[in-house]
Amino acid sequence: MASVEDHKYQPVTPTRTSSSMDSSHAESAVTIPLMKDEGLEDYFRTEQRSLSWKANAFWANIVLGVVFTCSVLLVLCWSLHTLLGHDRHSSASKTPPPRLDKAYQPETDFDIVVSIYKEDPAAVNDTISRILSLPSVPPNHRVLLYSKDEGADVAALQAQFPNAEVIQLPNIGREGQTYLHHILNRWDDLARHTLFTQAVLDNFGEALHRIENYYVPETGMLGLSFASEVCDCHQCADPYWHDSSGVLAKTYEMANNRTCGWFMLSYKGQFISSAARVRGAGKEVYQYLYEGMTEPDSWAHQSEYLGAIQQPDSLNAPALGFSLERMWSGIMQCADLGVAARCPTMLSGWRRIGGKGEDCQCFDREPGEDFIGFM
Repeated sequence: MASVEDHKYQPVTPTRTSSSMDSSHAESAVTIPLMKDEGLEDYFRTEQRSLSWKANAFWANIVLGVVFTCSVLLVLCWSLHTLLGHDRHSSASKTPPPRLDKAYQPETDFDIVVSIYKEDPAAVNDTISRILSLPSVPPNHRVLLYSKDEGADVAALQAQFPNAEVIQLPNIGREGQTYLHHILNRWDDLARHTLFTQAVLDNFGEALHRIENYYVPETGMLGLSFASEVCDCHQCADPYWHDSSGVLAKTYEMANNRTCGWFMLSYKGQFISSAARVRGAGKEVYQYLYEGMTEPDSWAHQSEYLGAIQQPDSLNAPALGFSLERMWSGIMQCADLGVAARCPTMLSGWRRIGGKGEDCQCFDREPGEDFIGFM
């Protein structure tokens, strides 16, 4: 008979067979790589965070470097601007006042003189309308349209510009001859201010901003293009032109009644000038330029002058026209280097911070006179 001891539970220890051993090895083979993959993921995750932090730090340093560089450049530019402004004001007291014809009393406040060839009349009408819509343009105005298209039907052109006076001119001298013709033939009928322009106003939107922000009753000469190039009157040049003939110095001295040194160039043949300033330069300077440009045998079409300017020359497109375009600021006694230094770019459209109305122009007022334009 079996004892109680014999009936106690006896755990059975399994015998390890070859199959169980293979299964154990398989489990170990599966488990170990999984542990390695999890470790690699943690490693790569840490590396990614480290690289991301390094990239952010790199770009942060780049941004800080750019900000620092811009700050330094801003300080340098402002210092240069202040120095130029000081130089301008310190030399202003030494510069004689402009010669102004204060005795002339115009009947019209504002003229727009347009030199047109074969441009689209609708586009020209739109340009004129937008100029006249500016609040700074007085209501007592005229539009004078000078056509250089010798084959144009003047009556038909007049019908397309019912609010303008259409005058036909020979196709000589381009816009420079047009402006000189207008000044000489309207000498006693000049408006208080005249806007001279070609049919297509260069940098149209920016030019409108310039008129809107700067033109006032005291305006003497206001350029409607960029004002940044200055040169020596006797050896004057820019990237597209040069003139060492002495014509610039002679013209400047005729208009300003003083010798010419460094002065500011004008461009694009678009500007506003007062009758007081136009007439103050003297009729002789315009006659001198007009005859030089339009007479085939004049000095402006001779080899001596053409050798000094090295530009193609014809009556239609005289070489003198390139110089005349750049001389208008000097003729109108507004070639102050301070204007070039302080006037904002055309693209900015607005006055610089702390800017004044005189930054881009010259006023018709004597030293000590009250100024009412920018209160």
